[in-house]
Amino acid sequence: MNMDFQSRYSVNSPSVVYETIDGETILMNLANGFYFSFDGIGAVIWELLTQHASPKEIAGLLQNSAADVPVNVQENIVAFIEQLTDNNLLILDTDPASVFVSTEQSNALLSQAGPMNIPPKLFKYTDMKDVLLLDPIHEVDKRGWPEPRKD
Repeated sequence: MNMDFQSRYSVNSPSVVYETIDGETILMNLANGFYFSFDGIGAVIWELLTQHASPKEIAGLLQNSAADVPVNVQENIVAFIEQLTDNNLLILDTDPASVFVSTEQSNALLSQAGPMNIPPKLFKYTDMKDVLLLDPIHEVDKRGWPEPRKD
């Protein structure tokens, strides 16, 4: 992917739902039944992306916040965003009104990032696909969810 470093992204809603708990972000893609996780700097980058920060703005925030930011931080951010878009978790935001405004909250995120010299890593899980794609109203038998109907 040839990414514009000024691009902005949005969560691929309603197919993707996510929550961050104790610094770990867990995402579910309801369209394909896969779920994902990342923590540390990945969770911080994700949160900044959901606030419409561009890769360039994220790199700038990281470089201004810590001494251990690697020289290739921009490449790490781009590689992470490519993983997120390749898995249909993020989509390109074309709304001209989407802008990033750095706040105390976004600055506080940076203090929770952990080591910045470890590139963000997306973990993908496929083991729950059948259960997550099961329609609990139409595709279950008399025993109820999560028992699939046997045709």
